[in-house]
Amino acid sequence: MNPYKTHGAIAWPELATSDPEGAAEFYKSVFGWTFDVMPMQAGDYYVGKVGEAGLCGIMQVPDPSMPNAWTYYVTVDDAQATAERVTELGGTIVVPVMSVENVGTFLGIMDPTGAVIMAMQWAEMEGAPEVNFTDGFTTHGAFSWFELRTHNAEAAADFYSKLFGWTIDRQEMQMGPYMVCKIDEVAFGGIIVPPQDEVPPHWGGYVTVDDVDALNSRITDNGGTVAMARIEAEGVGTFNMFQDPPGAWLSAAKYVPMETAS
Repeated sequence: MNPYKTHGAIAWPELATSDPEGAAEFYKSVFGWTFDVMPMQAGDYYVGKVGEAGLCGIMQVPDPSMPNAWTYYVTVDDAQATAERVTELGGTIVVPVMSVENVGTFLGIMDPTGAVIMAMQWAEMEGAPEVNFTDGFTTHGAFSWFELRTHNAEAAADFYSKLFGWTIDRQEMQMGPYMVCKIDEVAFGGIIVPPQDEVPPHWGGYVTVDDVDALNSRITDNGGTVAMARIEAEGVGTFNMFQDPPGAWLSAAKYVPMETAS
């Protein structure tokens, strides 16, 4: 599944931060990302890469009062039609439909439970590389999973399935129901109710790593904060949760090899 060409696939993570240069240096040290720097009117835009493949962007947070945070772009066939569908389904447009030359047309969406996600109708880009989403599960430094933490998982699942065409596979887990989200039978994310009532609804991302313990050391050595060092999920893998120095949250995962996951 190429996420840039598949309606409903999450294709582009983007960090809005008070210190783009510092954040880029942190993630370079932690994950081994390299960066191409693109001068923009609002400031330099850092394109994070694994090998030659671009995988995310880092930009200056547009308003100093806004939190440092990662957001995630979902590929859509028609941005304007998506905006109309959002309101029909009880969501809210928080960033109106707008276009960026040679990139695409995008909008910001708040789902009925309060979480924000972006949608992008990508421009045609000659020579754009072919990308296979599932390669991210075995590639150190690649984004591989996206998770919505919200206090009304059922309502969120209904909204996204109707808006983006996701299929939802409900699984019973020790901590409660987990909604696995799929496109064309490819699982790419989940919806879960967080255990803490005070956690606001939000989307989070997971980056694949070779060694979670070694990653935790690099995070703290480079000024980040590890909030959860090891979360074990039987048959799935080992995860962590951390904040980068400016304060944005992200997670990492070392997955159980697929042939032994059963």
